[in-house]
Amino acid sequence: MDLNEALYNASDVLHAHINSLEVVLVANVMAPRGYDNPIQKNCSETEHFTVQEFNEIYQGIVEAGFFIKRTFFAEVDFIEDIIATPKEYSTTVIFNLCRNGVGTNKKTVVPAVCDLLDVMYTSSGAGQCAVARNKSLFTSILNANNIRCPFSDLSADELAIHLSDTALVICKPNNESASQGIDQKSIVKLCEASSRCDGNILVQEYIDGYECEVPIFVIKDQCFALPPVGIDFGKNELTGILSYDNSMSNAYKFYNLSDVLPKTICETIICDAKIAFDLLNLQGYGRIDFRIDKNTHQHYVIDVSTTPYITKHSSFAFAIDQCGGEYSDIYRLILSAALYNKH
Repeated sequence: MDLNEALYNASDVLHAHINSLEVVLVANVMAPRGYDNPIQKNCSETEHFTVQEFNEIYQGIVEAGFFIKRTFFAEVDFIEDIIATPKEYSTTVIFNLCRNGVGTNKKTVVPAVCDLLDVMYTSSGAGQCAVARNKSLFTSILNANNIRCPFSDLSADELAIHLSDTALVICKPNNESASQGIDQKSIVKLCEASSRCDGNILVQEYIDGYECEVPIFVIKDQCFALPPVGIDFGKNELTGILSYDNSMSNAYKFYNLSDVLPKTICETIICDAKIAFDLLNLQGYGRIDFRIDKNTHQHYVIDVSTTPYITKHSSFAFAIDQCGGEYSDIYRLILSAALYNKH
């Protein structure tokens, strides 16, 4: 990706539309001082930001040149305020990082309210967020459009059409993220997976190999993908899986995938990430995750994120740094995308 071109597009949008724009930040944070909302506790610990992570995001927005007008730590508080005082939001953009909700409706609440009240926001719409949350659904859409995903189904018996009984599969929640419900025991033989199927568990062909993330921005209708960021699962282990425990404790690192795999493969991954982003009609920014077979180097889409992590420990921050940018550039790109989409 040409980061300079993306930032040029962003600056062009900001110059034309920023005026007196203010940011309202909505994020689920672990026990911020003096705050507790018992109504909303249905996103897991790995989906909450620590106070330090929240401060990184807050400072990143400020350093990008924006004024943060209000901060909310739960969707309910934000919704109550915007309904009570809608005129206060006429020149604001909602920087939405919330993850509360149930099943495929996680991440959809704030976009739905913003669209109802015609207020700018940073993520994809509610419908796109719901599709991206449903692993079974988006893998079917992508496979039907020649973007390769591992063989996947909510029924282990259906996978027997494509895989042998002894083939390795990974069993993971169909509607969750942040590695919830995943550990080494999640990888089993297909013949052992039927006992785990309950309609909410996706049984997916296990791709033994590398994992990478491709951060994406769409600014002025042009899609920019950062170079693929490989996941180091700990102690320079470049193959394996990211478990719930490792995700919660940030016990993983990043590296340039191009340092390990040929440049041509990385370029193809970038191309497929852009196509997947477009097929799912995602907006603003997001992330497409891949597994790469360690023997054949064949790549497969395994996850789609509409509100990916953008803290300093994230593939976004790593990739921006590798491209010679600053951490605050993430927020310039995201907010300019929201402004352009609105106008």
